[in-house]
Amino acid sequence: MRKNIKKFAGIVLCIGMFTGCAQTPDSSLVKPKGSKAVDAYTEADDVSGSKGEASESKNDDGSESKTTIRNLIDAPQNYKSHVEDDSAKLVVNTDASVEIPEVEKISAISVTAAEVTQELLDRITNAFFSEAKLYTMDSYYVKTKDEIKKTLDELKEDVANGNLDPYNYGTDDDGNYVYDIYEDIETWEQEYETAPEKKTLTEAKPVAGNFFDCIAQMPDDSQFYYKISSDGSDTLSVKIKKAANKGGEKIPEDAMWCDYGYSEEEEKPTEESIGLSLDEAKKLVKEKVEKMGITDLQFSNWNYAVCKSFEGDNSSGNFGNGYRIDYARTINGVPVTQTVADGGA
Repeated sequence: MRKNIKKFAGIVLCIGMFTGCAQTPDSSLVKPKGSKAVDAYTEADDVSGSKGEASESKNDDGSESKTTIRNLIDAPQNYKSHVEDDSAKLVVNTDASVEIPEVEKISAISVTAAEVTQELLDRITNAFFSEAKLYTMDSYYVKTKDEIKKTLDELKEDVANGNLDPYNYGTDDDGNYVYDIYEDIETWEQEYETAPEKKTLTEAKPVAGNFFDCIAQMPDDSQFYYKISSDGSDTLSVKIKKAANKGGEKIPEDAMWCDYGYSEEEEKPTEESIGLSLDEAKKLVKEKVEKMGITDLQFSNWNYAVCKSFEGDNSSGNFGNGYRIDYARTINGVPVTQTVADGGA
């Protein structure tokens, strides 16, 4: 039986706390991870009498000398290390300069995952779909009797013509067809018995604490997959992917956005092919971020992007050009390093 497989890409928002997996080296320069880190960064209390703050002392000539953070943590100008596994097949040598601002104190900020509230989910939904109708996936993709009959007629015609592998799934090691067309026909006949005469769309709304999966129908008949979940290290994962263009023109389910340069054959996107300038795109993204009310997010990077399909005859199909615009959480003017890890971008 054929099944719809939804791939979610595009706009991804991840809010979460992650635990490091590497062991912390035994060094005065490299501090422990987790809750112990705060204590480690204030270990100079006995020296300075103030948390994380340097003290003043007298030089030999009687002038005042300030003790910097580098002095307090005994950080070298250069950091070297040599690590290898028991087999000596993996050897890691580190030789890096240690750059520490010549300041008298630093700030250590303790953070935790934000609570996923209904207010937060409503802000996110309204930022993207204030004018859309949200429908459950089941009600939107349910097959009517007429739709199932059309599929059955096509499959039976394939059998009559001797085409037992209409989707070109091929054969297994024993020479048997991977796709069983007779079993598929039987399954569709069973579904036909209980299928509705017409669709009855059921409206949906994300609820805090629950998994949410829907289709957002826009006023211009464009459609978006909209999924919200909390799983593993993701305190909150929101994924949105366009399913149909203006007027309801379907986009292949396997289509995904790639950075320009993924394939040497593709043409470089332009403002004309995209339909808006980079400044206009940045403005649109900034408006969405502000409407969501997620603080500390700032623009960090961008690149051209191409929407491509990698399946069947559309292996080189181009379904649109655009921009990939990255935002990173920024605390006290310091951006969180952008990575491909969950929550890092």
